[in-house]
Amino acid sequence: IGAFFANFTIGASPIIALGIGVGNALEPLIGAYLIRRFVKDFSIQIKNLHNALGLIFFGAVLSTLVSATVGVTTLLSGGTVSLSTYFNTWQTWWIGDMLGDLTFAPLILTWVGSYPFNLDRKKFYQILQISLLFFAIISLLSYARQNLSDNTVSSIFYLFFIPMTLASIRFGTIGASTSVAFVSLLVILATFRGLGSFIFPLSTLPLSDRLFILQIFMASVSSSMLILSSETTERGIRIENISELNKKLNANIIDLKKLDILKDDFINVASHELKTPLIAIIGYADLLLQKTSSKKTKEKLEIILEAARSQQKLVDDLLKISRLESGTMEFETREIQMADLIKKTTKLMLPKAIKKKIKLTEEIEENLPLVIGDESRLGEVVRNLLDNAIKFTEKGKITVRARKENKNIIVEVEDTGIGIDEEDIPKLFTKFFQADTSASRGYEGVGLGLSISSLIVEAHNGKIWVESKKGVGSKFIFTLPVKD
Repeated sequence: IGAFFANFTIGASPIIALGIGVGNALEPLIGAYLIRRFVKDFSIQIKNLHNALGLIFFGAVLSTLVSATVGVTTLLSGGTVSLSTYFNTWQTWWIGDMLGDLTFAPLILTWVGSYPFNLDRKKFYQILQISLLFFAIISLLSYARQNLSDNTVSSIFYLFFIPMTLASIRFGTIGASTSVAFVSLLVILATFRGLGSFIFPLSTLPLSDRLFILQIFMASVSSSMLILSSETTERGIRIENISELNKKLNANIIDLKKLDILKDDFINVASHELKTPLIAIIGYADLLLQKTSSKKTKEKLEIILEAARSQQKLVDDLLKISRLESGTMEFETREIQMADLIKKTTKLMLPKAIKKKIKLTEEIEENLPLVIGDESRLGEVVRNLLDNAIKFTEKGKITVRARKENKNIIVEVEDTGIGIDEEDIPKLFTKFFQADTSASRGYEGVGLGLSISSLIVEAHNGKIWVESKKGVGSKFIFTLPVKD
């Protein structure tokens, strides 16, 4: 409507004024349609690079092809433009409309999208700083126009990039669009007055040529600032999202720690309550076993003893892992010869291996240095690893190795058992974890041995890990620092 009356009042025929008005009306409608159709999740606040590129390409570049074509064709039909000047006129019209869209579409969209405005003290001071920077450059231009050459005056216009970039970084797309619109008005005014060549002195060129170069320059500036600000806005949103996720994560961690403390308290109380009757059951069953002469009664008492001792071990493991995790486990540290400890533990586990017809061998390097640690706890680690190896090996052999490497003792327990799935390896030292396979489900245990072993090794400043291949076997390895 504005285009129709503007052209009609300056003497254009109603047909030409109507054609120009129709072209201007189709431009935003087609731009809006293309953006809705092809730009997924478009936000009028232009929050990301995807939105910015969509607005530039569909809202400014493509939609203005329609208004330029309809407008110039209308002028051609009315005799205002000839065929020889059609392309130049169309080109100027298209770039001019594109500049208008790049300048004012982001300005309108971001201001409407940001309402109501949240202006705190920090933002106010940032706006004041950028405004003062703009004022300083304008004052410098005014001084330069009166006292310096045209070339110097033209080069000063480049200083506007500084506050525009600051506005884009600090305020995102709303800062970029506002500063670009302000600078556009300034440079248009300057160009009409023969200033602002930007590239080389143009004061001798016709106004139409100066405006054409200005349009190309400002369109490039608008696009660049829009892309920069959208990227800044997107990064700011990501940082805010990460900050929110961190807050939620910290809150969840605090809740989990509270639950962990409650869990430890429950385990301690429950374990102690269970331990007392189990001791009584084991004591009396053992006493009855010694007194009775009946074979059937002995078999039943042995079943009771085996079950009670199994439960006692579970209770002890629960207490042990609770103390290890809370750091309340007491270690009786002294100098240890790992070769002797491994040989003693291997000898202890040999009957189990012989029962399953598995070969148990040792490969221990001579003259191993001493380590500092709790012999009982480290023996438990070797025992747990050997127990697991025997449990999950049906045939073949188990080899225990020990050697010095750099400043560590390396202990390995390798078997030819069922092996472990690669996806289960990272979870293997987790409490209560058992590989979910039909083979492993047939064995005893609740999945605490490896977790306890891991915590004991870590408490001795060592590391523990496993190398395994399904169907081939496993190799459990742990390190202990040698005595200085």
